[in-house]
Amino acid sequence: MTKPIKHKHRVKPGYEGGEYVKDNVIELTPIQHAMWHYAEWQRKGRWQDKTAWRGLAGLITSDEATLEAIRNGGRQSKGFKHSEESKKRMSESKKGRPGHKHSEETKKKISKANRGKPKNPDSVKKHNDAISHNWIVIAPCGTVYEIRNLRAFCREYNLNQGAMNQVGLGKKKAYKGWTCRKKYD
Repeated sequence: MTKPIKHKHRVKPGYEGGEYVKDNVIELTPIQHAMWHYAEWQRKGRWQDKTAWRGLAGLITSDEATLEAIRNGGRQSKGFKHSEESKKRMSESKKGRPGHKHSEETKKKISKANRGKPKNPDSVKKHNDAISHNWIVIAPCGTVYEIRNLRAFCREYNLNQGAMNQVGLGKKKAYKGWTCRKKYD
């Protein structure tokens, strides 16, 4: 018989200085863990709990949770300076990862060599499909659209994609009367 999955959760969260020590850690099932963060978000209104809840509940992917943390956490770390030791550790951890394989000089050479070359339409479509999300877009007149690619939709209806993304992230209520949200299947 397999053991149920348990998450270690800090009662006093990390953003409040809580550490992974015996007196501050409890074990929860993934569902309990998601519910805990939802309740904390409702009670305290902290973005960290909202992001944790959405990630644990499967409403966003781990990549989307990471992006939310970067977007929101970046505001709190202004003026923070990493130690030289910390910088070195971060640099070492990035080596060998995709996107960190080439030196800046090599990247410039690759970029220069690819300039002006026609792109394979199948590759472009495959790439766009991979990074696109499903969206529900509501026009000012109330018409509801279920779409796959917000960028293409914005281009077709002469809308600012950046502004529509802000609406989708909940940072704006609407853009020119248009609203949208990601559709999670």
